[in-house]
Amino acid sequence: ALERALELSPTSGVILRELAAVERERGDLDEALVHARGAVALDAADPEAHAMLASVLEARGDLAGAADAFARAASIDDRGGWARRSAELAGRAHLAALPPEMQTVADAPTISRAQAATLIGLRLEALLTAAPRRVTAVATDVRGHWAASWILPVTEAGVMEIFPNHTFQPSSPVRRSDLARIVNELLGLAAVSRPSDLARWRAATVRFVDLPATHLIYRAAATSVAAGAMTLDADRFQPTREVTGAELLAAVARIEQLADR
Repeated sequence: ALERALELSPTSGVILRELAAVERERGDLDEALVHARGAVALDAADPEAHAMLASVLEARGDLAGAADAFARAASIDDRGGWARRSAELAGRAHLAALPPEMQTVADAPTISRAQAATLIGLRLEALLTAAPRRVTAVATDVRGHWAASWILPVTEAGVMEIFPNHTFQPSSPVRRSDLARIVNELLGLAAVSRPSDLARWRAATVRFVDLPATHLIYRAAATSVAAGAMTLDADRFQPTREVTGAELLAAVARIEQLADR
């Protein structure tokens, strides 16, 4: 019926859009792409047309293209929650372009130091670039490592350390105490234009049932929680527990949010 309608009204963006939807559902993705693009060409101010193009591109595996199309839909009218879909697909496209070691980070039960350095280096590149360079020792165990190009800027900015034995230990797991130290350093970079907020977070008193205020990591942990970059489980900080991919992503997302303000 839609094909017959299109013959009668070949310049109808609505018909092209609906035809693309039917074709997408039945798996005719090449035809769906042609008709979705046609709908956008006929009415570039129609957010539904851009959203339909995005859904077809997503079905074809073009995540970056889908993210761009959803962003265009959202810029016109975000009643369909397209900005959120755009951000989600952009994140998936970003991960898909990364080394295999990074493609499952979101669901990983544990995160290595190399994965943490890579995610920080990619998502917070501008923050690291603007950070003062710190004199660091040379890590003897990262030459030729897949994450070497991200480990260098993260250590130069002082966000992650090189150990006294001149190793970075890229395969070692990141524990919550480690993440607290990392977040504490990143907050200092992200909130440089908001000294009052940074001072408030760093002065915050947070009660942890498993981490006394006299503990070496307490201040970094309290700061991370006060800034909203890390969370608690029934008032427990769990400093020795290994960090999950979801926790790392949430912490980095919070730093991104603060850096953009």
